[in-house]
Amino acid sequence: MAVFTLLTSLLSPVPALALSSPNNSLGSPYPLPMVLMTKKIDAKAKTVEGRLQSASGDLTGKNGDKIKGAAKQVQGSAMNTAANLQKANKNADKAS
Repeated sequence: MAVFTLLTSLLSPVPALALSSPNNSLGSPYPLPMVLMTKKIDAKAKTVEGRLQSASGDLTGKNGDKIKGAAKQVQGSAMNTAANLQKANKNADKAS
C-alpha cells in the first residue's frame, strides 16, 4: 500500500503556470488558460489514481479497492468532460 500512496502523491496536480503564461518556454503561440489547464490536470490525476487503486485491488483481491478505483476513474472522466464543456462555452462566447 506504500507504493500506492507514493504514486498518488507523485501524481497530485500542480499549478500549470509555465504552460499558461504567454512567454512559456515551450514556445506555444496558443497559451492555455491556467484554470482550464489545472482542471484538466486534476481530472487526469483522478483518473490515474483510480486506475492505480483498481490495479491494487486486482493484485490484492480486494473488491472494495476495485470498486473505489472504478468510481474514481468515472469521476476523473466527468471532471474532464466538465473542463471540455467550460472551454467550449468560453469559445462560443468569444465567437458571438
